[in-house]
Amino acid sequence: MARRIGQYFTDDEFECGCGCGAKLVHLRLVEILDAVRGKLGVGVQVNSGVRCRAWNKHVGSKYPNSYHVPRSMQVDGSAIELGLAADITLSRHSHRQPINILRLYALLESLSRPTAIGLGLYPSWCHIDVRGLCGGPGGSPAPARWEVQFPFPRL
Repeated sequence: MARRIGQYFTDDEFECGCGCGAKLVHLRLVEILDAVRGKLGVGVQVNSGVRCRAWNKHVGSKYPNSYHVPRSMQVDGSAIELGLAADITLSRHSHRQPINILRLYALLESLSRPTAIGLGLYPSWCHIDVRGLCGGPGGSPAPARWEVQFPFPRL
């Protein structure tokens, strides 16, 4: 059963694609995505949220320690496995033109401050992770930005 997390999202939207049931994400990620949905006034959908290691490999990720893969975090004194990333796009296919994806990217960048995030720009979607909140091995407190085959040059 779907459980509401944040203002606009349910935990099912972040569930692993293999059906293993993994779907817990860091609440700061949800806060950023809530702010994006509230600001845009149009639908934002999660293409990929939490991924177990097997699903991460299945979808062709080159990164076994992807921020999509849950990692142990301390929450209220207890260790819990949380995903720290989501790949998102605009819900309507007709809105997925590169200019709108670039606007989505810019909005993610501005609404995520001051959290150190990873932000990827792709032709029809964006990746965001809250890597700055990850402690321990495999985490990077430094922000990261990248583009993959995006058709418009950035200034």
